[in-house]
Amino acid sequence: MALNSDKLRELIPLRNMDEETLDRLALKAKYLTLNRKKEIYSRQSDDDFIFFLLDGEISMTDEHGKAAFLNADSKQAKMPFGKLKPRPANAVVHSKRALIVQFNSSEIDTTVTWNEMIAKPSSKDSGLDSIDDFGVEILDADISIPVDTGWLMSLLNSDAFHRLPPENLHLLAGKMSPVNVSKGETIITQGEHGDYYYVIREGRCQVLHNGVKINELGPLGCFGEEALISGNPRNATIVMSENGVLMRLSKQDFAELLIPQMVLKIGVSEAIEKARSGAILLDVRTRDEYKVDRLGRSINIPLSILRMKIKKLESHNNKPLIVYCDTGARSSAACFLLKQAGLDVYLLDDPQKAFHAMKAKKLSSSTTNLELEPVLDA
Repeated sequence: MALNSDKLRELIPLRNMDEETLDRLALKAKYLTLNRKKEIYSRQSDDDFIFFLLDGEISMTDEHGKAAFLNADSKQAKMPFGKLKPRPANAVVHSKRALIVQFNSSEIDTTVTWNEMIAKPSSKDSGLDSIDDFGVEILDADISIPVDTGWLMSLLNSDAFHRLPPENLHLLAGKMSPVNVSKGETIITQGEHGDYYYVIREGRCQVLHNGVKINELGPLGCFGEEALISGNPRNATIVMSENGVLMRLSKQDFAELLIPQMVLKIGVSEAIEKARSGAILLDVRTRDEYKVDRLGRSINIPLSILRMKIKKLESHNNKPLIVYCDTGARSSAACFLLKQAGLDVYLLDDPQKAFHAMKAKKLSSSTTNLELEPVLDA
């Protein structure tokens, strides 16, 4: 059940957020209806959730048996509970029924940080004096905030950029330059070397591989990252389907601001542990390479067709993906692409070591391509 954004506006610290951001949070919130004596969380629990009480009453009992009560009608209920970790008390529904909304605390913190950095001051703040608590006059400072804060908030609200630290996204928006484009215009050509990364601000474009349309991208869609990361020529042609505006980022700025944050590396030992816990090993080399040599219990989706398979990966129970190739070039590009789609993805840091520690049994010469198709529904 999605939470109404108007209800979120009553909560602290969400009161001053714009409608689009509130709607995004509402979709990601979990709405709980719990009966009397139902536990919300236990003492010493440690997770990444915070809670708001919308209706009813709860009790919080510490290790000494001392209880405190929170009622939805109180001012305190506008603030989140369960923030302190590990939690010092059990939280249990005390009334006949309680309505509670659960958020990911990191999601809230990131969103609030950005809102306070770039949003317009609220009417409640406009009456602040120009003298601080120590009697020092507060001067207007040039903090180089981009004029178009609406575009910046759009970036924040996208899965591709929401996980970036605020300082990186702020610099990113300032480094991007707008480019007006026309319907039918070719933006990048397959086989050429890459020099820019693009985000669609307005309009739509087609993605063509060997002259065949394989995808279409709309506002906030991104392209051009694969050649910049791998150093290989462009593997697709991008043609505008309609007039629009692209935001362009240079190869150097892309490498400094995006790659370190979007491509998360893990070692072989950690990869083995994650795989045992259900993570998917994803080989992005060609089918022929995969047939010759691969890691155990891995699936194969070549980088050239990865964009077409993202929807399938998204539907696979949100399992983490551990991506590899033989050198790290193609797998880095794949990680960036999957991270843009909001997937939980990691880059296998030392693939050569992994091929020694996690190598699968040699495939027989009679193995067919059909047998090597990735089985995502298994």
